[in-house]
Amino acid sequence: MRIILDYGGTIVDRIDDYEYSQTLGDGIAQYPGFVAYSAFERGIIGTEDEYVRVLSALSGETEEDCREYLEERKEATVLPDERETVLRELAEDHSLALFTDQVSVWIDEVLERFGICDLFDDTVVSDEVGRTKPYPEGYARLAEGYDDVMMVGDEINTDLLMADYFGMETVWIENGEETVYAEPDHRIDDLTEVTELV
Repeated sequence: MRIILDYGGTIVDRIDDYEYSQTLGDGIAQYPGFVAYSAFERGIIGTEDEYVRVLSALSGETEEDCREYLEERKEATVLPDERETVLRELAEDHSLALFTDQVSVWIDEVLERFGICDLFDDTVVSDEVGRTKPYPEGYARLAEGYDDVMMVGDEINTDLLMADYFGMETVWIENGEETVYAEPDHRIDDLTEVTELV
């Protein structure tokens, strides 16, 4: 089976970018950290240096302070031990793929830090596609060649509605903040419960 996994809120703990970005000043944009990050994950900004320059311009903070903010933001990513254990178990019998609205350079860095890069057979990151979920290209790319595909995500409307359209089995890690417009195949509280579904 191919198991496609969302990243934030599914593999690693979710970070509230709106709240986190308030550590920067409001220059010409409210929540400058979120605005700059959104441009980066969509491929509008292409490098980390460019991101820092844009963040500095939006926030009115120095580039040095913006780089420090960036490093703190990356270090805030947490992978609970029990999720790492489950990922390793799943990777023994299934093909794991990572599908995320993130930035490739940061995803690579975090996966390296946690030592889990080798668990994923494929990775699709929004900055490479140039569009965020639920744009269909990433789903099509990750499902190609597989008859049995499961998508696991914490945002039913962003992660799972398009997955259902592609005929994938859908697993929602309930977040308590979303209106459900279509019922997923399964509801769970944490990634650790996926082993009971495969």
